[in-house]
Amino acid sequence: MAFCIMRTAKLKEDGNVGASVSHALRTRETPNADKAKTSDNWCCYNFTDEKGKTITKENADKIAMAEYRKRLPQKVRKNGVRAIELMLTASPEAFQEKKINPIEYLNNCDSWAKKTFGAKNIFLITHHYDELTPHSSILLVPTDPKGKLNCRYFLGGGAKLRALQDSFFEQVGKKFGLERGVKGSKARHQTVKQFYTKLEQLDKAIEPPAKKMLESFEQYSVRYKAKILPLLQKHEEKVLELSRDNLTLKSNLNAVQRRLEALESDLKR
Repeated sequence: MAFCIMRTAKLKEDGNVGASVSHALRTRETPNADKAKTSDNWCCYNFTDEKGKTITKENADKIAMAEYRKRLPQKVRKNGVRAIELMLTASPEAFQEKKINPIEYLNNCDSWAKKTFGAKNIFLITHHYDELTPHSSILLVPTDPKGKLNCRYFLGGGAKLRALQDSFFEQVGKKFGLERGVKGSKARHQTVKQFYTKLEQLDKAIEPPAKKMLESFEQYSVRYKAKILPLLQKHEEKVLELSRDNLTLKSNLNAVQRRLEALESDLKR
């Protein structure tokens, strides 16, 4: 069973916004991204070179930050939410089993976000194909219809968050045969520290056994394979499981921690 996935994060500082922009545009080191596939990514500041190849402008991060500041009001409360980050995707198996076309799906996600949050509020859209699961990352300034910076208008309380999930499912997920997450689920995302701790435990579990005295290479190989193959299978399954629970891992781990805490705070309201 594959699900449509929508997650939100509140960014209260320019530094948080800058970190999200540089992560989205890959202008900083991104450990959880496959560099060989980064050229497949797309962003709204792409253009076509003389050979017809689509590439991202070198100064895309500066353009994005300029567009962000352009949308901010002159006065912002000290603890006010300056930007909202959306991560729109689906369960990994939906893409792995080719149940949905990733480009078509992410374009539909973008259309929903523009309609729901206001196209004029959005200052950056990127599609990532170099991580475990294709996803659209959208950054916007939460300006309400009266022109005020007002995050609560969009994300204020559990009822509004549930309504957003319902809307995303009805207008996007259902169209692609995806399911909505269980309402009122007690599930929580793991922290980054917990994620890497579990991976380290798995790595230790598959360390090769010591070679015995007088043991031939062939005998050692048979014993090694007998031990390691089942563990490797479990390791692979666990990595996929952990990855599904951590689609929003970012290169700036501190920023991720703050975003997860904000999400947990909203869920408890």
